[in-house]
Formats: sequence, C-alpha cells, structure tokens
Amino acid sequence: MKDQKIIDYFKKQKDSQAFRLLLDYFPQVESFIKAQGGSKADAEDLFQEALIVLYRKVQKDDFSLKAKLSTFLIAVVKYQWWDLRKKASKEAKKAAQWTAEESLLEEEVEQLMLKEQRYMQAELAFQKLGKKCQRLLNLFYLKQASMEDIAKKLGLRSAKVAKNQKYKCLKQAQVHYQKREEA
Repeated sequence: MKDQKIIDYFKKQKDSQAFRLLLDYFPQVESFIKAQGGSKADAEDLFQEALIVLYRKVQKDDFSLKAKLSTFLIAVVKYQWWDLRKKASKEAKKAAQWTAEESLLEEEVEQLMLKEQRYMQAELAFQKLGKKCQRLLNLFYLKQASMEDIAKKLGLRSAKVAKNQKYKCLKQAQVHYQKREEA
C-alpha cells in the first residue's frame, strides 16, 4: 500500500511527499552498505542515486511496480556499490602501476643526470687538453677518421704514431677527468 502511494505521489508530481516516504527505506540501504565495508556517507550517496533511478523509471509511461520499492532500491544500491568497488579496484591497480612506472622514471632520470654529469666532467677534461690532442680526438671520435688520415692531417709520421698519440691524449683526459670527479 505504501509503495503504491509513493508511486502515485510521483505520478501526481508530488515528489517531495514521495521522497519523504522513501526515506523510511534508508536504514536498510545503510545496513547493507555498512555490512559491505562502506560508510554512512557511501550509503547516503548511493541511496540518492537509487532514488534518482527510481524517479526516472516511475516517470516512464510503461512503468509498473513488479516488486516492493525496498527490494528495487536495495537492488539498485547493490549494483551501484559493486560497480563502485570494481572501479575503485581498477583505480588502485592503475595507481600501483603508475607508482611503479613513476619509480622507474625517477631511476631513469637519475641515470640521465648522472650520465650528464659524467659527460660534463669529460667535456671539462677534454677542454684541459692541448689543441693537438683535442683535434686528434675530434678527428677520431667525431669525424671517425682513420689513423692514416689523422696522421696526415696532424703531420705525424705514421698511423702507428697517431695511434700512440691518441693513447697519450686519452690518458691525459683520464687524469683530468679523475681530478674533476674527486673534486
């Protein structure tokens, strides 16, 4: 009888009276949500959403009451609660994945910064070398010139002499690099 009265209120656009009567069903909803680990605030939110669903259903011309309103409301709340839990679970997984990715990103950034720092130290060590060593290393590493070409361009007697000179230049650079690293 009460359920039909609520439906009639909705049909006659006496919504506030219908909603007042529907508030009697809130304790059942709250009890269900709390039993599922939810809070009173969760229950209130889901109950409001269930009332909106009911209101929209009742407004349709083909609506007919096939079960008690309390059953209908609890069914809607259960569905919404499970959907909410499923979304929360997915979001928790995404957050965990994001945290792992963020951690990897932080490691990559650290590695890049360390690499950049080493590069800068190497560049400073390179700048401390004499012009001849700088030119030799540039020709070898940047221009990828052969030892024969390097010997010709630098006026050295042979490729072997150029190779020995390159070794000496690298040793000098290493000494300067280590001094920078220790500082």
